[in-house]
Amino acid sequence: MTAKRHRAADFCVGSWIVRPSLSRIERGDVAAHLTPRAMSVLAYLGAAGGAVVARNELLDAVWPRMAVTSDALAQCIVELRRAFGDDSHHPRIIETIPRVGVRLIAPVAALDVAAPAGAPPSAAWWPWAAALGVVAIGVTAALVFALPSAVAPDSPSARTVKPEAHELYLTAHHFRDRGEFRRAVLYAQQAVAADPDFALAHAELAAALTYQDTPFTDPERRARADAASQRAVELDATSAEVHALRAGVAWELGNLGEAERHVKRALELDASDAQAQQSRAFLLMDAGRVDEALAAMLAARGGDPLSPHGYSMVGQWQYLAGKTDAAIASLERALELAPEHTGARRVLALAYFEQGRERDAIEQYLRLPISDALKEALRASLAIDGSHGNALEFATSEAYCAKNGLMAAEVFAHYSADEPMLGCLRDAVAKTPYPDLTLGFWMKTSPVFADYRADARFAEVLEASGLRD
Repeated sequence: MTAKRHRAADFCVGSWIVRPSLSRIERGDVAAHLTPRAMSVLAYLGAAGGAVVARNELLDAVWPRMAVTSDALAQCIVELRRAFGDDSHHPRIIETIPRVGVRLIAPVAALDVAAPAGAPPSAAWWPWAAALGVVAIGVTAALVFALPSAVAPDSPSARTVKPEAHELYLTAHHFRDRGEFRRAVLYAQQAVAADPDFALAHAELAAALTYQDTPFTDPERRARADAASQRAVELDATSAEVHALRAGVAWELGNLGEAERHVKRALELDASDAQAQQSRAFLLMDAGRVDEALAAMLAARGGDPLSPHGYSMVGQWQYLAGKTDAAIASLERALELAPEHTGARRVLALAYFEQGRERDAIEQYLRLPISDALKEALRASLAIDGSHGNALEFATSEAYCAKNGLMAAEVFAHYSADEPMLGCLRDAVAKTPYPDLTLGFWMKTSPVFADYRADARFAEVLEASGLRD
């Protein structure tokens, strides 16, 4: 039987101080708060002193007498990696060993609570490690605290974030990851209010505002997203995530050159940052470097294996790269994790169309924010088993284009209904005085429009969107 591990005392993991009673990790002036479950996992791993802990043992210890799956543990590991700034591909803190378990690979030591005030904390042996039969490698205080810091002491990132602001920011990030952008906006606004100097809160607010609705045409929302992302950069120009999120906003605002500059800076600061890799993937795909773009998007998802948005973005890129089977698997997984993720559902419908799965595709479209007129036409298609013949009944009525012209145009393109498709694309461009790079991006890259790219009428709309083929 597994011995019970004590985990109340503060301890050190590498250059970090872990304070279980406060659910907080600290390094210098930097502090990050953890959920109670994630802290329990960290403390239990700390008690093992670097030894591998089996997943089932962790589940039994942290979720006693509860029916949970390994996904719950995986989510805690993702949260811990995010808090430590660790990379799953090149870990420095936490290592997962397939089919075996998890361990801390950074040095683990007890915190000397008797150290004088203001002095650097010293490391000591875990007093209970030997009694538990845990094998650990001894380290001295000099070794533990000489490890390089990911944040320079004078960096704007090296400031203590107010705990309530950090928790609100994480909540906003959670809802944005699930595609619930309106809720993400609400929590990000609260995070900014709780700590106006918290750069990531401003960046998260900007990202949530940007993707709250598609297309991104509301002038007030565009101005707010622009201001919030610029404020984030002003507060912390050393954060890769801040630059990457600013790049996304700049892209949506039609400022391609600025987006490229911020992606470049984000990668210079941290080439492994998931948001930076995601923004890089957009630029690579736009440049026609499909395989590199997909590799970048896979790298972005790798840091968070339970991210619905991660699976959605990978699935979208797999669809654009012509890897339809893989795309469907990724997008179905995204919707399993977050059933309300509109972006994943839209591209899953396109992928089903690509495979000839008409009924499955239409069922997905009926759950998307498209016009009632288009939904009625698609329901009629279902009634005759999704036959392409029903496409002849599509008219050029503007009613089809209401709510989302791009989605309607994709349906018409699949059914080879040229005039309604072009009408919806023109309508989408005309509804905004701004360049719509998202619309242009999908026109330029999506397989559903492949047969139209040589059409002069299509090229004219593409150029009007702000992108050129």
